Amino acid sequence: MDPDETDAPPPGGWFGLQVLPAGWMRGLLTTVTGLVTVVVALGDLASAWVVGVLPVTVAAMVAYHEVLERLIQPAHTDPAGAQKPPGDPATR
Repeated sequence: MDPDETDAPPPGGWFGLQVLPAGWMRGLLTTVTGLVTVVVALGDLASAWVVGVLPVTVAAMVAYHEVLERLIQPAHTDPAGAQKPPGDPATR
């Protein structure tokens, strides 16, 4: 089997979402969302459904933002898609 023909998802998953630029941002977003969810649920400010719904909502908002950013920013101005060197295998 050719290594290029694997069933592995492309970078960014099947939906083509970008990854946040730094790992600490993902960690901070996850930690803050989890803490806010627990405080709201334990403080009886909302029902227990918040524990499951709030993190999913935050993830959906981040994905929506990435899709909008990709629609607004043309592909040729993307710094990640900058010119590759001529001998780079990614240009083939």
